[in-house]
Amino acid sequence: MYNLTLQHTSVGLSFRQTSAMIEQHKDVFSNEKLVGLNDHEVGKMVRVNVGANLQVLSDVLNHHDVWAFSLADDGSTHQGVSFFNVRIHICVSGRLFNIHLVVVPFYDRHSAVNICKMICKLLDQLCSSWRHKLLSVSTDGENTMTGWKGGFVMLMDKEFANEVLHVWCPTHQMDLIIQDATVMISNGTFTKTTHSFTVHFRQQANLQLVMGSKCPKDTNRSAHFQGQFQWLLTHRIKLLEWIEQQQHASSPTVEYWIIAYAINPLAKACNVMLVNLQQRNLCLSEQTEYIE
Repeated sequence: MYNLTLQHTSVGLSFRQTSAMIEQHKDVFSNEKLVGLNDHEVGKMVRVNVGANLQVLSDVLNHHDVWAFSLADDGSTHQGVSFFNVRIHICVSGRLFNIHLVVVPFYDRHSAVNICKMICKLLDQLCSSWRHKLLSVSTDGENTMTGWKGGFVMLMDKEFANEVLHVWCPTHQMDLIIQDATVMISNGTFTKTTHSFTVHFRQQANLQLVMGSKCPKDTNRSAHFQGQFQWLLTHRIKLLEWIEQQQHASSPTVEYWIIAYAINPLAKACNVMLVNLQQRNLCLSEQTEYIE
């Protein structure tokens, strides 16, 4: 039951879903050994497994042959709850491992100070000498992470006993640069127009039925933004007819369409670059070539 429970949770099932699946196994195979499992018991099994794996990793980090390791940190939000994701890069017996260390739910303010306290507390439990072994820290380009005065990396830098290499994610850095450049187009009116009309079109259920297509969702990623005005260009004629029929107060100007057609090839090229930068087997020299 223990192994089966962990296999179900490892593919993304919740504790309640896992207990229901085990109950179905019991009924189908008439296996009475699978009786009596609820979501609380599933949670206990998962916690035991997490604790055992963290202990193994702690033993590895504290081993005298392991003299250095590096961290890669990033934050995300799922179902309204913030999470902080930590990966660890470590060399053991001549082999380099990239391990997903832990995802920590973050209920406090997503500030650099709170993140630093949380990571320090985690590393103190895993390896008391981590301040002497940490080699580098990799993060995205978000201000909370990269702020030169009160950012997460700068606060962590005060904890280190040695000089630590700071590595910024090139994909996030390029995404921020593309966003800043896009906002400058027509003094910001281009992005505002794209945003307002994509939000409007996403709310029109009848339009989606007629076109058989739905406008891409608005996010803070430049790749998704290009997908939005690409969708507007593809369906331009139908959209203009819809606006005229609905007597909408305003529609994108002629200048807007000219700018969209002009920057669309460049935006596509940027998206190709962002995809190429995320290849798992990419070398640093190849990253430089793509960016240039």
